[in-house]
Amino acid sequence: MKKVQNRFTKIVAAAAVTIFSLTVSFVGVYAWFLASMTATESGMQMRVKTKNVEIESINLYKFDYHSSVVGGIEIFDYLTPETGVVNKYGYSEDTEEFDTVYDAAHDEWDDVSPITVMNVYDPVAMLISSQSLKDMNCNAIYEVTFTSSELVNALLDLQSIRLTAKSKASNEIFLTDCVDFDVFYESDLADSNPLYTDGVDNKLYYPSYIDKATPLSESEEVYYKLSYLSNLISEDPLQSHSNFYSSNPKPDDIDLAIDDSVTFTSESATIYINVNYAPTELEQYLQDIYSRNILAVYDFYFSFSFSEGAGA
Repeated sequence: MKKVQNRFTKIVAAAAVTIFSLTVSFVGVYAWFLASMTATESGMQMRVKTKNVEIESINLYKFDYHSSVVGGIEIFDYLTPETGVVNKYGYSEDTEEFDTVYDAAHDEWDDVSPITVMNVYDPVAMLISSQSLKDMNCNAIYEVTFTSSELVNALLDLQSIRLTAKSKASNEIFLTDCVDFDVFYESDLADSNPLYTDGVDNKLYYPSYIDKATPLSESEEVYYKLSYLSNLISEDPLQSHSNFYSSNPKPDDIDLAIDDSVTFTSESATIYINVNYAPTELEQYLQDIYSRNILAVYDFYFSFSFSEGAGA
């Protein structure tokens, strides 16, 4: 009994000092961010600048921590991620929300309540435990699948564009001030990717709480592989994530991909965008977490542009 009580106390403490949540403001009322195609509401806009390419689907991969309700309050078990699960959520054009979840066992989509896109970020936990950002499972991975009956070999220009009309309150910051972007492709997910092995140990993308003999689901493969690749960028001094915050003044748009080669296989191509918090940009708020949470306002969207590539 004592062990259970200690764990409960730690979970409450971890939740109490959590600092960043992904939010959006609706006429002064704060609500969890719900992805939307309407830029005036949330900024989750996917714009395709070409007549011969269409968006087939938009999905979101995220890690869901196990939760329980105690005294009417939902408590998330951030301390034992092995009890959590990676889910794949579908975007609905009708509701403009991620409100379906993929059921792999039955190969179908089930309706769920609209979900929050990114998990909360706690810089204190990172400071105390010295864990990597990858281990915190707070990133969101967007999967955007395009179809084209005309393109085979294409070139992609991908931008993130800032919603300059967005406003924020005194207890808020803009998400463009504290997130990094990475773009990945289907080829990055191949098991043959040399970054997944060091010559001795394979499957380096597996989290420590999953035995490498345990097969991963398709959703887990996408989430853990791309989270791992993003973390490698963070650890490499010769590489950097795309972001808004490193330029002064902050630009209205940034390039995430310039003339990247994309192949439409069977008239289909899939692009992945990993969005995660930038720890260096959030350290300045460490002193504030004892008195309040800080909310990050979603203030950007993505723009895709395809053109014919070599051999088209």
